[in-house]
Amino acid sequence: MVARKGPLVALTFGVAGCAIGAAAWNDRAALLPLATLFPLCFGLASTRLSAITLSMGYFLAASRGLPVGAATFFGSDIAVGLLLWLAASSVFVLIHGALWSARPARRAFGFAGATILMAIPPLGILGWVSPVTAAGVLLPGFGWAGLLATLGLLMALAYGKARHTLLGLTCVLWTGGALMGEEPNRLDGWEGLESNVHYSAGSRDFQRSFTFVTEAKWLAAQSNAPIVVFPEGAMGWRTHTAEWAWKDLAKHSGKTIFAGVEDANGKGYDNALARVTSTDVEIVYRQRMPVPVSMWRPWSERSAKAHFDQAPMVMLEGRPTAVLICYEQLLVWPVLQSRYAGADHVLGIASLWWADGTSIPGIQMTAMTAWARLFNMSLTVSFNR
Repeated sequence: MVARKGPLVALTFGVAGCAIGAAAWNDRAALLPLATLFPLCFGLASTRLSAITLSMGYFLAASRGLPVGAATFFGSDIAVGLLLWLAASSVFVLIHGALWSARPARRAFGFAGATILMAIPPLGILGWVSPVTAAGVLLPGFGWAGLLATLGLLMALAYGKARHTLLGLTCVLWTGGALMGEEPNRLDGWEGLESNVHYSAGSRDFQRSFTFVTEAKWLAAQSNAPIVVFPEGAMGWRTHTAEWAWKDLAKHSGKTIFAGVEDANGKGYDNALARVTSTDVEIVYRQRMPVPVSMWRPWSERSAKAHFDQAPMVMLEGRPTAVLICYEQLLVWPVLQSRYAGADHVLGIASLWWADGTSIPGIQMTAMTAWARLFNMSLTVSFNR
């Protein structure tokens, strides 16, 4: 009994969490059901310390691209990235540790409570890599019922009774989802275009704006779609010159363009999506949740604004759309809020040059794919890498 509660056992749970997080969260959505092993191990943890090390291992491994990505973004050494990585994991770890219980029933409800708390604001603003995202692979097309059923499965796994039966059921659902589930539809006439421009978010980098619009002209010319989407920040800082250049692009290409833009808002700015035609540039969406610390800094006047009151569903060319800008793609609540409002199309834009070579771009694509599969939503994606 002492051995089962010793530090070595807690370390073993930490290693198991690392293995689960790394295996489940990558650029292959088909592997997401491996995240169900997290609540299974949570149910096996005989001490709070083991639950904490398990949770820490899972989150740190799943978000393993953050240290290098953050260091690149800030132009700093890896120590800054490591600090942000540990800080990002702290809430996830503390919530799961606090809600663990030695009693199986309470432990199951504790895990469900932790999953829900990490899915909705305020804690949900740090709610990366939720295991409930696996619903899109286990029960594609089942929508809200599939989401609730997956949450119930996670609870049952954490409860710990009939584990072999539950694991067998998970494997059956996984196989069925793989055989029956289809990749999200692409909308006819829409195309997400990819670019490769390095820049600093929130800065008046006019050289970046020139580089982006120059690349955009070439990309638009290669596309046959009448509606094209460019990544987060493609228009740069919103100025009269930038608007003129993009309206001119829309005019000569004959296309309707959606592109990321940074729009001054007092001393801060909005990270937004604009609709561009030959005659007009209109902001159609302002980001609900910019990435904390690097962009959203409530203590600073130069922060990207968080528009929690932004309409979660916007009509784009007649399609009720969930717009997800970069960090929003990692979270649970933005896409669920949009779906509840009636969205049937996911439009994801991001600028991920800073995360190039890390797991982050693949995880963002995996999460969007899973949610689109769960709710039978079409998907359009545009990344700047």
